[in-house]
Amino acid sequence: MVYCLETDIDLRKYKLITFVVATILLLRGEVYAQWEPTAFPDDRPATGFALGTDGIYASGNNLGGVIFSIDNGISWFSLFAKNTQFLITIQECNTIASVNRFVVANIFAQYAWDSMPKWQLVAYDNSTSRWSGIQSYGLAERTAALQSEDSYLYCFTKDSMLYQSDNSGASFINITNGMIGEVRKVVSDGKYLYAATYNGGGVYRSSNLGASWDYFNNEMKAQPITDCINMNGKLLAVSNGIWISDDSAVHWRRIHDDKTITSIAISGRTLFAGGENFYLSVDSGVSWQNISSGLMGHHVRSISMNDKYLFALLDSGIWRRSLRDFPSSVASQAIVYRAPLLINYANEVLTIKYSSNAAYSQAKLELFDLLGRLLITKSIPIVMQGWNTVECDVHSLQSGYYICRLSIDKLVLSKNLLLQK
Repeated sequence: MVYCLETDIDLRKYKLITFVVATILLLRGEVYAQWEPTAFPDDRPATGFALGTDGIYASGNNLGGVIFSIDNGISWFSLFAKNTQFLITIQECNTIASVNRFVVANIFAQYAWDSMPKWQLVAYDNSTSRWSGIQSYGLAERTAALQSEDSYLYCFTKDSMLYQSDNSGASFINITNGMIGEVRKVVSDGKYLYAATYNGGGVYRSSNLGASWDYFNNEMKAQPITDCINMNGKLLAVSNGIWISDDSAVHWRRIHDDKTITSIAISGRTLFAGGENFYLSVDSGVSWQNISSGLMGHHVRSISMNDKYLFALLDSGIWRRSLRDFPSSVASQAIVYRAPLLINYANEVLTIKYSSNAAYSQAKLELFDLLGRLLITKSIPIVMQGWNTVECDVHSLQSGYYICRLSIDKLVLSKNLLLQK
């Protein structure tokens, strides 16, 4: 969805208006920009990738553990340079996950007091910039992958067990409880917890956070599942193509036939899928477009995104692409625009003019002070396709800076206002 926000005031009565408007002019079918590699060493395949509160993290063998970037992959730094004076060598790091304020990693390392290297789960606290070991009681040696979901940390083991932690890895409980097969992804939709299995060939569903599970495979015919996501209450699973379920995993139908796809990600209504090729869908999987051009690598193993970039973990390293390259439905869901809107005026009525390329049943206009206190709320019952206007009475406000926030569907536009009466 493409939105434009601007302010319209009677110039016969009031002072000169200056404004800066942030817009996106991205339409379906335009020529997209190319992918670009991050500075992650392409001769050392990445074993994990995670988005943190202050940057992005990656793991790999012969990398010295976990590396970190605050500039979306332009440069990388070793996190194990901090508070790890007792570590002699780190030979491997097979998985990482970001949960709450921690980055949890599984490393194969030798410590000063040990004669031989061993597997160890460790956690990096962003608030203190310190590493600490996790008492995993033999879990580290069996750990195949880590994943976070809804503030929980999950550990998938090589012997097909599923563990859950509600305290960022300080302790784990076994929630396998009858599941068969290696779990590849845990997904929550707010009502159920789902576990997608690889050699178990199906999706398990739990209504009690893993205390018990129900098994479903139906139309997928017990095929291996490599990824699974929640799309606005619907489940999507990757299993020799992409499947969708509208009824909480009970029944499935195929929406993509490429059997090489192994990973999938979502931003609003827009889907990304990767395997031997990289695909984009802006209509919730109804149609797909191949956007692999410029992506150099053998296979897309995982997909992530923050508020600026789409990241693809490949055998050849980690690649990125700006979300601004894609149709507006991607950027509108992933980015909150904060370009300044400067206005000089002395009016008791503020008229906000905005444009939408689709009709919606509701929207909301809010004004805040710089302390974040809500001062004015204006409900908008109907948003028409094209230009719309809404008036807001601001006679009670004093001169100064304010924040104007317009919410339409899942998109939020925020602008700074300078009122001068």
